Amino acid sequence: MKFTDNLIKGLKPKNSPYRLFEKGSDKGFGVQVTKSGTKSFFLQYALDGKRKFLNLGRYPAISLSDARDKVRDNRELLINGDHISQYGSKVIR
Repeated sequence: MKFTDNLIKGLKPKNSPYRLFEKGSDKGFGVQVTKSGTKSFFLQYALDGKRKFLNLGRYPAISLSDARDKVRDNRELLINGDHISQYGSKVIR
């Protein structure tokens, strides 16, 4: 599914946190919804065979468009061999 502002706004909390992934060119791009209804964008990637998640910010403080830009910038770092986890939450904001 392609994320839109209306889709993100319409996501409802459940009994436990859940993640949705966008299907498309931005591999690993997703949104997590907590039990309290907080929505955060993330990038999922693999490092040394382990799955990692990079928090990109909370919605609506960060727009969908800005989150996509962060995914692309950080994906470029990964392609170039940089280990983005070393930067922690300071990665390309």
